Amino acid sequence: MLALGQCHGLVKLVDAATSEDKWGVQAHAGSKRAAVAISPNGSCVASVGFSDRQWKLWDSSDGALNMTEPAHDGSGGCTCSGYEPVRDTCALAPTTDMFVVEFSPCNNWIATGSDTGVLWLWDVRTGREVWRLQASEKELSSLSFSGDGKLLACGGISSMTHIVVVETGEMSKSWNAGAGGHFCPTNSNWLATASGYHLSLWDVNTETALWQIMSSHSNDQLQNFERFSPDGLSIATVHQNVYESDDSGDEDLEEPQHVRVVDAATGETKFALDHVVYASIHDVAFSVLTLNPQP
Repeated sequence: MLALGQCHGLVKLVDAATSEDKWGVQAHAGSKRAAVAISPNGSCVASVGFSDRQWKLWDSSDGALNMTEPAHDGSGGCTCSGYEPVRDTCALAPTTDMFVVEFSPCNNWIATGSDTGVLWLWDVRTGREVWRLQASEKELSSLSFSGDGKLLACGGISSMTHIVVVETGEMSKSWNAGAGGHFCPTNSNWLATASGYHLSLWDVNTETALWQIMSSHSNDQLQNFERFSPDGLSIATVHQNVYESDDSGDEDLEEPQHVRVVDAATGETKFALDHVVYASIHDVAFSVLTLNPQP
């Protein structure tokens, strides 16, 4: 299965082998977009809204809402405790938009990143904030825990990748790797990044690229979203066609987006899922099951 965060705050769960929708929900009303993550045990889908500033949990079987906690930083004179779940009864509106969400390998933690470069770690069981870090001066659009749960990679439009120690919330290293990327679940030294027209696989220890490929179409840009499959053998990423204008100044119609799945070891394309322009995709995530598409 693939979880998709779409425009207008929509969240869908899709069968990757057939491209059929399993369920869809209006997860974040009033939000321009939504970001998603599937829990490692496959029981739920986490989402954040880009405008309503909440993270929510959805049952992966039917899309039912399990819980919701505003991603509230507790500043500005709010009387809510910073270590208690903050409900909708809080009178102070959250102060920053949430751009990305990710589960830890143990299912107990959720990391979220904001449009102001703030990184949070949350306790899923209680909704409590564990720590926060000003990881970047610009928005964070990518988060990933290493397979052993010890490191957290983050990044965004600054094209810098930051590695954070989960236990302490301290920055470990930063380098120009694209936009944050995602760790391989079976190899904590592999990090995949998608930025502009390139998809790359990095060696974290040496900060060097193992391979790099370009988009299949000259106008395709990667959406800075990429995910490894649970077995570490495949990488999924979203391709978005760039608008062009003719001599009259009118924009050409946008070609369908597609989710491309590539071989993690070589970067070779396995297959692609096409989607119409009016179902714009802004995030992608594998389910806990290994992906084995039919020929």
